[in-house]
Amino acid sequence: MRYLHYGTVSVVLQAAPGTRVISGAVMLSDDAYEIDWEFSGNNFGQSRPTVQANYYGKGITGYWNRETQSQASGDVITNFFNYTLIWLPQSLTWMIKGQGVRTLMAADANTNDHQYQQTPARFYL
Repeated sequence: MRYLHYGTVSVVLQAAPGTRVISGAVMLSDDAYEIDWEFSGNNFGQSRPTVQANYYGKGITGYWNRETQSQASGDVITNFFNYTLIWLPQSLTWMIKGQGVRTLMAADANTNDHQYQQTPARFYL
């Protein structure tokens, strides 16, 4: 498997159904940086289709305020959607069906608790 150091990754994905079932598309580095999409088989308990856009740096855990929940335009469990990550040195954008749902600026994510991914990563489903 090859590494990616900045670039665009897209995946067409349908989340698996079921309580306590998590589907995901993840970029993970050897240094424990992570950028991901996460999907809950019960929409994280929300009444509308919901996905999470997350990032974690250097394996720092315990601060779960680096995730956002975005509403999808349709049911992510019964439909396939295109999910894209655009990872640049200065920003990271999560997109659903070509529409940006979150942008993280590198300058806003380089603190003790939040770290912007700066090392090559592999993409996993």
